[in-house]
This record gives sequence, C-alpha cells and structure tokens, in this order.
Amino acid sequence: MNQVFWARMHGGATHFPIALLVVSVLFDHAGFWWREELPRREFRAFGFYSLLIAAAVSPAAVISGIALSKGILLGTGLLALHHYFIWLVAMMSAGYWGGEMIIGR
Repeated sequence: MNQVFWARMHGGATHFPIALLVVSVLFDHAGFWWREELPRREFRAFGFYSLLIAAAVSPAAVISGIALSKGILLGTGLLALHHYFIWLVAMMSAGYWGGEMIIGR
C-alpha cells in the first residue's frame, strides 16, 4: 500500500474519534442539565457509547500513523513536534478519565 492510502487512512482514523469525543461531551452535557429522567439517561448513554466507539477506533489512527512514518515512531522535525503534543494530550486525557472512573460522579 502506498503513502497516499496511509495518509488518507490516518486522517480519517484520527479525526473521526475526535469528532466522536466532541459528540460525547455534548450529549453528556445535555444529560447533565436535562430534567426528565428518561431523556437524561438516553443522552448520557449516547455520550458514553460515542466515547466507547472513539476509543475502539483510535488504534487505527496509531497503526496508520506508524505505517505513514515507515516505522519511525517519533519522526523528525515537525512530525516529532506533532508527536510530542499528541502524546501529551493523550496522557492528560487518560489521567482525567481514569480519575473519573475511580472517583465517579
């Protein structure tokens, strides 16, 4: 497979989970403020499953990114800066959601 395929695959596999994270936050927020119990539960369930799907699709972004960089995990130049930023954000997100799982609401 050529670089164009991996570039397209990486773009889609990266931005689809990001969009699902935004959807998850919006529905969680709606579920928090909604007064009626049934829609509240449905909003929160939709937010949870959006987050779950985003997490399930995320490894495709990693695999396509590794294929795109031809196995050089960190890369050089701007690609290395990109990885520093993304890995920092991923660690912060994992820390936040880990705290949410342990402490709960």
